[in-house]
Amino acid sequence: MWDRSPRQSTRPAASGRTAHPSRRDYGLDTISVDLAQVGDGEVPEVPTELRSADLLVTTAFHTADIQRLAGLVQKPWITIVLRVDYVAEVTRLLARGAVYFVVADPRFADRLGTVYGGVAGATNLRPLVVGRDDLAHIPTDATIYVTRAARGLPASCWVMMSLPRA
Repeated sequence: MWDRSPRQSTRPAASGRTAHPSRRDYGLDTISVDLAQVGDGEVPEVPTELRSADLLVTTAFHTADIQRLAGLVQKPWITIVLRVDYVAEVTRLLARGAVYFVVADPRFADRLGTVYGGVAGATNLRPLVVGRDDLAHIPTDATIYVTRAARGLPASCWVMMSLPRA
């Protein structure tokens, strides 16, 4: 799970995406850097946030970009992966029927298709972006996963209110 809210720190870890681990989850002060703003030229414009970070963190989707940037700013970097048990559970649910993912970022919605595109039941994947897609079309008995970033957006409130408390 990822939290998009910015954190203030003098020495943060910088992630290569807009979503990033939070202090609550991982004990890190983090900031986000959108790689689309960095550019992909031979000498990219490296944001101050990357230069001041202690560690660069990315997903498999951006490993090559972060590796290159880490070399430029001489910072250590890591690639994080989805938890195997989480992927297995979603795969199991997709084989049973529709699974709605309510997300904040359309790029993440696209990546869900990449992650689960090859599994049995991939056609049951229903990514919806808060503010872009009509969440009212989610059936009341649907299997729904709402990301933390989406939970913080006002348009997702009705989805959260309709979910049973864990």
